Amino acid sequence: MIVQGKLSATQNISFNLLSQVPLILSGIIVSIITARLLGAEGKGIIGIYTQNIILINLLFGLGLNQAATYFSSKAKNNLGPILKFGLFHSIISLIITVSLALVLFLKNHGYTMIPEIDDFYWAYIYMSVSIILNQGNGYINAVLFGSQEYREANKLSILKAIISTILFSSLYAFGDRINNSMIIQVMIVSLIGNALQLLLGLKGFNRLKIEWEQPLTIQQIKSFYLFSKDGYLSSILNYINYRIDIFILAYYVPISEIGIYLLAVNLSQMFWLVSDSFSKILIPIFTKKPLTQFRISIIFRFVRLHGTAVIMLSFIVSVLSPLLIPTIFGDEFSETALLLNILLIGNLFACSSKVLSIIPFASNNLRINVIATSIGVAFTLIFDFTLIPIYGSIGAAIASSISYLSIFISVLLLSSIKLQFPVYNPLVLSNEDFKFFISR
Repeated sequence: MIVQGKLSATQNISFNLLSQVPLILSGIIVSIITARLLGAEGKGIIGIYTQNIILINLLFGLGLNQAATYFSSKAKNNLGPILKFGLFHSIISLIITVSLALVLFLKNHGYTMIPEIDDFYWAYIYMSVSIILNQGNGYINAVLFGSQEYREANKLSILKAIISTILFSSLYAFGDRINNSMIIQVMIVSLIGNALQLLLGLKGFNRLKIEWEQPLTIQQIKSFYLFSKDGYLSSILNYINYRIDIFILAYYVPISEIGIYLLAVNLSQMFWLVSDSFSKILIPIFTKKPLTQFRISIIFRFVRLHGTAVIMLSFIVSVLSPLLIPTIFGDEFSETALLLNILLIGNLFACSSKVLSIIPFASNNLRINVIATSIGVAFTLIFDFTLIPIYGSIGAAIASSISYLSIFISVLLLSSIKLQFPVYNPLVLSNEDFKFFISR
């Protein structure tokens, strides 16, 4: 039995899953509100801005969230240097990212990557500030999970869901009274929500025993950046794999179709919250001790149980989506149902890959994830450039599903070769799996 503190891994996962329910509900509510307020075209514009924010944040985040989780899991109570490093890197990235955002605007304003809106300056502020806030929130979350402060991290997720729901519901009720474009209003509300989340996250550190007098050494900074190297490359490849289709679509289809496609993507990726609940709990646990065959078998069990849950949920969503999506989001988004059903096929493998990738991470074989993701990127690019010009967003959905499948197979095969376990182990569900989970 794998036990951490007073709770087993399965108990921690169960509690974490329950904490994700408000986040999922909030995400659905916010998606409905923004779809109703902005329409397909407005949602497409916001989506493209968001992808630019994520891209810049990723480039200068350097994969350090993974390093923060890893070192926090081993630091015990000595978190001072880790948090100081986060502040050190934030100051550097602040200057770089804000400058880069300005360059993108000055050089590409009016270009597809930076859609024109009524107020240029508000859009620039939105991009610049969002980059900084997202970096801070990501780092805080990584440290909390690495320190196994699951209660605090889950509380933060619930508060985030409540804040987002209240803010966007208020916008829906009173937004037409504000003398600005609706897109700008959505941007402002998003910034307020991210800022409040950051403040709450910083407050959550009060539960941690942080020895601030511990110095941040050059060697520690070097260790952070060296550890992040493979994870950083993997993160960039993941972004290309999961998001490059948005920019390719922008060349071939109207922005309104991008909005329809992004809604399908956002709904399908809510399943990833389930996967993240597994991986965030298990990574700190499995990095503490050598990864034996027995511990690998436990990870396989979680892969199988998780995959079964995703299949069941996907089936329900697939059956209901053709009726519910036009009713809830509006007739303008009726095509989202078909796109969502295509994405759900590949989503099973994407979610399973996230859990299975614990093995390379815990065994310090991050290069496996890099190679697997590179294979996925190759499939993404080949099929995106082949299918999108012909089939538009449907082609993008098919390409994504093929890519997700290729990544899962690659992680499975490469891990089995490196660590010498049977390939079928993560795939064959047994009665013992359910007994194991229930007993915990």
